[in-house]
Amino acid sequence: MLSGSARVSFCTLLLLITSAVPAYATDKPKEVPTKATIIERLNEKTNLDLAFTDQHGQQIHLSDLIIEGRPAIITPVYYRCPNLCSLTLNGTVKMLKELIQELELGKDFSVITVSINPREKPKLAATKAENYYKELGNVEAGRAGWHFLTGSEENIKQLMDQLGFVYAEDGKEFLHTAAIMIVSPLGKISRYLYGVEYPPPIVKYSLVEAAQGRIGSTIDRVFLYCFSYDPTKGQYTPIVMNIIRAVCFAIVGLLVLVLGTLKLKERVG
Repeated sequence: MLSGSARVSFCTLLLLITSAVPAYATDKPKEVPTKATIIERLNEKTNLDLAFTDQHGQQIHLSDLIIEGRPAIITPVYYRCPNLCSLTLNGTVKMLKELIQELELGKDFSVITVSINPREKPKLAATKAENYYKELGNVEAGRAGWHFLTGSEENIKQLMDQLGFVYAEDGKEFLHTAAIMIVSPLGKISRYLYGVEYPPPIVKYSLVEAAQGRIGSTIDRVFLYCFSYDPTKGQYTPIVMNIIRAVCFAIVGLLVLVLGTLKLKERVG
């Protein structure tokens, strides 16, 4: 049995929890699966001519933010989101902290964060940007390659439709899901990564793949020859035939090297 004071504390906590729910919940839960989902549009191109406003208040086109020959990560969120968007951005910065140990943000790839709320303005985007640059631990890299955008309702909707990011207004908030997209230098969608945690190795190989080997190391390219991304498992899995080919090439190469060394020794001897 709970004591009198314990019962009061429990009831108070229960009251606080239940009173907080309506602020973030929807009164149309059956509509969530259709109004907050992802429709994958792999290999389809996004319109890089779409105009947005960056955190500095400058009007730019998406093409201005994609480095020539390099891929980009797009993170759809909105800056006043009370829960899920913060988790998405926290997961992004956590992933970037590790990723920038091997790839250079602003040189090898860029990150484009886009608000789905047309009422949000550059000043709010700038505040978010600086907070996450500090969290990244490398403000210079953040400013060079991580962009926080706002835009018109028309352009936001057009971009999100192209990305397959389905969302809907729900009072003052938005129904939406959590995912990031990786696009090629030409804006072609190459990968969807779901949830709020993005394993750095998966993101790295996805970027190398989207860049068609123009970033990363030789080892990364060999890895991608032997492994392919399995979206059902959210990881790279072996391509048996390619592994066999790679092993055979390696053996042949080793034999050629050994025979060449033996012939060289015979000539010298």
